Amino acid sequence: MSRSFDPFRVLTDAERERHLDRYLAYLGERDGSIDLAGRQLTRREAWFDALADKPVEWLGDVDLDGFYQHYRDTGAPEIDARTTWLIATAKANLGESYGVDIELSRFFRKPDAAAGADPLYLHLMLQEFYHTRILSMLCRTCGVEPERRLPTRFQRAMIHLMMYLPDRVRWVPILAGEVLGSEVFKMLRQGVRLFDEQPEVAARLDMLLSEISTDEICHVAYLRAKIGRIGVRVARHLLPIIAWSVMRDVPELHRLGWTRKTVLDHLRAGIDIPDGIDWIRPDAA
Repeated sequence: MSRSFDPFRVLTDAERERHLDRYLAYLGERDGSIDLAGRQLTRREAWFDALADKPVEWLGDVDLDGFYQHYRDTGAPEIDARTTWLIATAKANLGESYGVDIELSRFFRKPDAAAGADPLYLHLMLQEFYHTRILSMLCRTCGVEPERRLPTRFQRAMIHLMMYLPDRVRWVPILAGEVLGSEVFKMLRQGVRLFDEQPEVAARLDMLLSEISTDEICHVAYLRAKIGRIGVRVARHLLPIIAWSVMRDVPELHRLGWTRKTVLDHLRAGIDIPDGIDWIRPDAA
């Protein structure tokens, strides 16, 4: 039986404290210790090493020209559903990756900045850093060499604006973004069926996206507990705007059959809690 939680339910003070304590314990088990200088989490590195020892690669045709033209916005040739899905997946983390690079560089400019930082916050930043590596591995599994590119000008402007806002303010749009991200990665996992003719590849793609999806869902629960009543309610009202922005910047999602309305409708039913996570308690949407 599936379990879900309402990302915008206002928690009591006791619930908020319990969530944050349990999340920190969960992260220690899932990620291991933080190596900020190396931008590493010890158990994540072991996870990557295990995957590298057992490489998996798609053996079918790959429309490289179509992929790179759409991904770089240099052309719009006709492409198949697999290529469309791969472009949407490659673009899914551009904004967060850009923001995390800026935020992590702040810690390296001020070596003592990490000393007083919230360990939950550092874990979140490093997890987002790993998401870029995971999506690069996903691209290589599909026969595409990943490229770093900047998000759109609008995304960059919003990210730089948020960097100058006080924490209690900037976490609000970030919560809305993480809520949307939880649904986007759920949809992308559904698209893995396009590779079902090679079950080993489909299983690898699903596992990679599952890793990101689990992080995103936990980020939602963490931020819901962190920002409090007013911030949660404002984030709820920001969600449609964030959804509009993402669907505009990643039109491949629409070409795969997903619309802003379907995304928001699904989120009204709540966010599914991954198996093995008991610190997020189910509740009514």
